[in-house]
Amino acid sequence: MASGRRFQFRVHDKTIHGWQWGRGPGILFVHGWNSCGIQFGHFFKNLLDNGYRIVTYDAPAHGESQGRQTNFFEMADAVAAFFNQAAAADIQGIVAHSLGAAAVFNHLAGDGTDVEAVLLAPAMRPGKILRQAFYQHGIPRPVSEKLITDLEQQYGYSLLRHSPHLLAHRITSRVLIIHDRDDRITPYAESRRISEERNQMVLHTTTGLGHKRLLNDPEVVDLVQAYLME
Repeated sequence: MASGRRFQFRVHDKTIHGWQWGRGPGILFVHGWNSCGIQFGHFFKNLLDNGYRIVTYDAPAHGESQGRQTNFFEMADAVAAFFNQAAAADIQGIVAHSLGAAAVFNHLAGDGTDVEAVLLAPAMRPGKILRQAFYQHGIPRPVSEKLITDLEQQYGYSLLRHSPHLLAHRITSRVLIIHDRDDRITPYAESRRISEERNQMVLHTTTGLGHKRLLNDPEVVDLVQAYLME
């Protein structure tokens, strides 16, 4: 990270810290919950050697970026804010994981950024995942629903209307989805369903990698690089 060229941008009241390496067409990497941009380090070297520019950032309340708390809506706004500043010039492709992939999905569906994307274990129903987390932590439903309503009003989103699984028909970009059958965090079935409904969305299925080992698997890394360099 010390060798990267730093950049910053703002989303709501937070300063977001990012880095870029190399010159040429840009590939943006967007991490998921409880992670950071450098999580994608295994993907960088070969793309750099082939003349691409690597770009990533730490989401709000993650890594070196500001904030003590964040949510899916703010992560989606961070993707949109990134594309409104200088480091977004000449972005040719996006690689994103989990909740970050859901945020990218919504951006492609809503803001007209027409670039190829690779979505690793995307969270196609973040509202369902959030409610399951509330339930597992014993938060009473009236309390959890009030929290969700407050967030929706604060950020101007709806978990019902803006859930990625409902927005696939708006995306015209070519998308590769890589998802593991054994993923216990984001359901594989949602990725399979969406890929069957949309011709430009291709699903590559893995087995035995779960949710996060996708990011370190040599075959997945090679597949993503080959796809981006076609």
